[in-house]
Amino acid sequence: MFHLAEHAVHCQVRAEQLKIRTQDDGATFKLNFHKTDITKLKIILEHTDWDNLVYNLPIAEAWEVFYGILHRAVTQTIPFRNDKHIGKRIFLTKHIRKLIRDRKKSYMDYIASGSISRLAKLQKLRSKLSETTTKIANEKNSRK
Repeated sequence: MFHLAEHAVHCQVRAEQLKIRTQDDGATFKLNFHKTDITKLKIILEHTDWDNLVYNLPIAEAWEVFYGILHRAVTQTIPFRNDKHIGKRIFLTKHIRKLIRDRKKSYMDYIASGSISRLAKLQKLRSKLSETTTKIANEKNSRK
């Protein structure tokens, strides 16, 4: 008889193994694990008769059965998120990336030293970055 606990090494389930994606008009969808319905997922997995499903099956086939049930349970309990716009920074030109890098370095310098001059430099970089991104955003909106 196949016991999942005995074959945990063979059946490690990681988030990257649950690559459930669909293509719809160029958008890529991934699972939004933060909004998982854990209670429903637990109920589905607890009420699955694992012994009858994987009885006398070789490890590879038992794994496929397990993965198929887990895949269905995941798609029923974990919503998709649209990654088309998540985390993308629209205005990341070389100039802005350099400003961000300089701002981070300036912040770390200020934290390490606590110097007023470092704080002034940090504030100057923050305002310059804000002005630059606002300017680019306004230019982009005026083109529409």
